[in-house]
Amino acid sequence: MGIFTKKFTRTRDVQFSASCKLDVYTPNDNRVDRTVVVFFHGGGWRSGSKDSYPHPKIGQALAELGYVAVLPKYRLTREAQWPACYADAWNAAFWVLEHAKEYGGDSASVVLAGHSAGGHLATCVSLMSADVASRILACVGISGIYDLSACTEYTKKNIVTPQFGADKNKWRSASPIEYAPHAKCPFLVTIAAKDTDEMRSQGREFFKRIMATTCFNHRFLDLPKLGHLTEIKPRLFGPIPIIPVIDDFIRGVKK
Repeated sequence: MGIFTKKFTRTRDVQFSASCKLDVYTPNDNRVDRTVVVFFHGGGWRSGSKDSYPHPKIGQALAELGYVAVLPKYRLTREAQWPACYADAWNAAFWVLEHAKEYGGDSASVVLAGHSAGGHLATCVSLMSADVASRILACVGISGIYDLSACTEYTKKNIVTPQFGADKNKWRSASPIEYAPHAKCPFLVTIAAKDTDEMRSQGREFFKRIMATTCFNHRFLDLPKLGHLTEIKPRLFGPIPIIPVIDDFIRGVKK
């Protein structure tokens, strides 16, 4: 099923694995070899979807800037525990690398991005999977979780344990910060001024680790006046705050 507007076409529910589908937002022109942005939604691994607000607006905004945007589903905590969501994110990334050209995208110019839990998944795939990491252009983590062991006790009990179990060794093995030296592309790490102290600290520490262990032109941004949700929501006037940030970063990487 597709949704056509003057500026973009949304192709809905493309099957990319046995259990998951994705949506593709494609600019409506004849250009090919566009950069593809794969955006993983947030929600603490337990809620949210590619169809829940404001995620379709993010896909639309990226397509209107000339990107092919891909928003995948991944299995949530109520459906399956880790590593199921990681497998889904990996499958989505690999599917894009193999099928980007069919939607006007360039398989050599794929960016993995995500917000909150989606930022965790985007960075996991970008660091933990050599077969994908070596083929992507860049990674964007927006107010993500990068070190499960450093979460607050409340987060560990109510969000981490239901998804990852109680084994702290498993938490470490599922934490992107443990794989920072494996980075094979530039990373953009953002936090919001009104994020929780926990998320702000995690973003800073992850960026420090990745800067200390790799030599790419990574970037870190602390977004003023914004909160964990307002950074990705449409405003009455002007763009979704995070969209020009992503666009500026990608343009810099491609120079």
